[in-house]
Amino acid sequence: MFKYYLGAFGNRSFIRPQYEIMDNGKLRQLEDRWREFPNGGTVTVAHMTDNEADSIKNRLLKFKIDLNKDFNREYDSYRDNSNKYQIDISAIEEFNRDDIIEILNIEYPIKEFLDDKTKRTLRIKHTPNKLILLRYENNCYGPFEFMISDIEETSYSDEVYYTLKVFVNSGAVNEYKYSDLERHVVDGCFSIRRADAIQFLYHLDELEDIEPSGRIDYFETEELVDFLGKLLEKSDSIENIASIKNQLMEIIDTFAEEDQLSDQRMQRICELVTLSEDLRDYKVRLTEEYFKCNPNAESDKNIYLETHEELLERLAREDLKYDETVKKLQEELENIKKEKEILNLEINASRNKLNDQQAELEKLGKKALEEKEHELENLKEKIREASDELKKQQSTQEYFKQQKKLLSDECNEITNDINSKLNKWVADKRNSEILKVLTSRAESVEDVNSNMDLSYLEKVRYEFNSEDIVKALDDKFKSANRRVTKDELYNYLISIVQNYITVFAGEPGTGKTSLCKLLAKSLGLYTERFAEVLVERGWTSSRDLIGYYNPLTQNIEKAQPAFSKCIEQLDIENRENKVSAPYFVLLDEANLSPIEFYWSHFNYYNDNPEHQVIKYANGREYNFGGELKFLATVNYDQTTVDLSPRFLDRAWIISMGPVSTEQMFTDLIDDNDIENNKEITSLKTLNECFGWKTYEGKSLNRVTKDRLNRIIDKMKEGNHAISPRSIQAMLRYYLVAEEYMSSKEVALDYAIAQKILPCISGHGKQYREFLN
Repeated sequence: MFKYYLGAFGNRSFIRPQYEIMDNGKLRQLEDRWREFPNGGTVTVAHMTDNEADSIKNRLLKFKIDLNKDFNREYDSYRDNSNKYQIDISAIEEFNRDDIIEILNIEYPIKEFLDDKTKRTLRIKHTPNKLILLRYENNCYGPFEFMISDIEETSYSDEVYYTLKVFVNSGAVNEYKYSDLERHVVDGCFSIRRADAIQFLYHLDELEDIEPSGRIDYFETEELVDFLGKLLEKSDSIENIASIKNQLMEIIDTFAEEDQLSDQRMQRICELVTLSEDLRDYKVRLTEEYFKCNPNAESDKNIYLETHEELLERLAREDLKYDETVKKLQEELENIKKEKEILNLEINASRNKLNDQQAELEKLGKKALEEKEHELENLKEKIREASDELKKQQSTQEYFKQQKKLLSDECNEITNDINSKLNKWVADKRNSEILKVLTSRAESVEDVNSNMDLSYLEKVRYEFNSEDIVKALDDKFKSANRRVTKDELYNYLISIVQNYITVFAGEPGTGKTSLCKLLAKSLGLYTERFAEVLVERGWTSSRDLIGYYNPLTQNIEKAQPAFSKCIEQLDIENRENKVSAPYFVLLDEANLSPIEFYWSHFNYYNDNPEHQVIKYANGREYNFGGELKFLATVNYDQTTVDLSPRFLDRAWIISMGPVSTEQMFTDLIDDNDIENNKEITSLKTLNECFGWKTYEGKSLNRVTKDRLNRIIDKMKEGNHAISPRSIQAMLRYYLVAEEYMSSKEVALDYAIAQKILPCISGHGKQYREFLN
């Protein structure tokens, strides 16, 4: 059982019905769409291409549904946006010419619209059906036909503007009072947005049943002029110019259609005869006919010329100007002939020059061809030599492969022999040797602890404030010719102090590693409290970073000596309660291997880094706290691994813009030439200035809270839910940053750019629509 509906297309392949077309041709408004079309009040359009979607958007649609066959198999009554009905694109039908007559508003009176062709265009956001009514104030006019002369797509949204060129044919234009039409007017929408409203009459019969309140007799000026000319051509003579209207009416009765020369049109013809330059020939014709056929023509002609002095003056002026014009045209003709002779000479000279150049080019081409043939022969000879050399290398390579296999087999035999002897030695000497090794290791640990240098404590300064710290950074960056704003410096400090790991991301060569070193040097940490770890491809576990205990050698194997020195130093400081300054560990090229693999041990401490433990299999423990800060640099290219959502939720991502070529070659200074500050900024000072606990009792203002909530809601719509951990990190950052940065908006922008934007990842048309 088919039912027909009127509706509009949505932006995700669905149609929202608005009216049902009843069997009697009337429209029934759908008061409760969600009951008739659960669950979203819409109907799904299946298997639709982009071109087909473009062809049905921004206009009213007529479509049919088979309530028995068009049932959506994936319909779920308990799931939102699960439509009960699904139709094919073929179910959407085109309107007939008389089905929809849309009412469009114009900004000026109808007389201006009719008389001025430049005003006969409308710019709207949708495409109407074939007929329209024009409304000005309380009256409507038409109906009119139109054509779409231009389609303009906007770059900042999905809006499209259509330019309509309205056709106005000569004849009577009906005028209706809007109050007479109002009970027949239907309200609808050309899209799923309620703001995209339209008004229309359903079927032309509705309009034809209404009596017009008036009619405007309209005739194009060009048609009037042509009409008058045809009348004069059909007339043999005009005896009395005073009776021109009666004679024209007689001509019309004989040669033209009835009632084509109304009083209104006769008045317009008279105005045109008086004012229009286009009818000057007809005015002359009328005057000539009068003087030719009238018995008193000669005397009347003299009287006419005496009373119309402007004609005598005009004739005199034209007569005087005739000789001048002829003379001027002759002079111009002579000049043109002279210019023609000059151009002919130039053309001949150019032809001769072109022939010379063609001959030269042929000579050069022949020479170049000979040189290329010689080069080709040399290249062939080199290829033959290279081929012979390759054959020699291949034979040599085969020999080395055989030797390598022999050596490999020999090495395996030796290794197996050593392993068997080593196992036997371990079994025989286990108790006594293990005790000796453990004793020696314990003594060596005590030696390391006793020899650890804590002289840096004398350089630590507690009296610095936030302005002193930022000034130190600004001076250091200027000495390296790095151009940064104060907002960027505050962003670096707040991000590093508040987060366990801060990631600097960007294209290769944007200065990420040198930036981390400059930050360490600005705070006085580079020489004594900075460890640089070069991440390699193939790291798969935390053993690649923190090392492991080797039971064969009874040693802790230090995978990264710089990091091992860091945790040994921090362990001593924590046991002796002498932690005074932060310790930066830089993971350079961090995403050459999956960072959540080799950094997995520290994921556990991300939310509360104040009590961290690294424990090895032999029982050795290293204890430290929040003074350990990880910095990481990551590249966006084909050689690296993408950061996982789990890591992005815990890290703070700072995106680095590209460095200009001019700055790269002229301004930037090697970071190795920049000295470390002699004074060290204390951990306590950094936490008091830029840590969130100083502002723990502070709350967000209402405007910022609303903006942040809207962004979080939008991310949920795109299946990018922001975790409570990330929201809390943004709030803590913003409460501190708004105190220092140039504006609250800048502080919020940094928080969003560094915590929300890195999580955005997707593809396809629907994802592009979500981003827009």
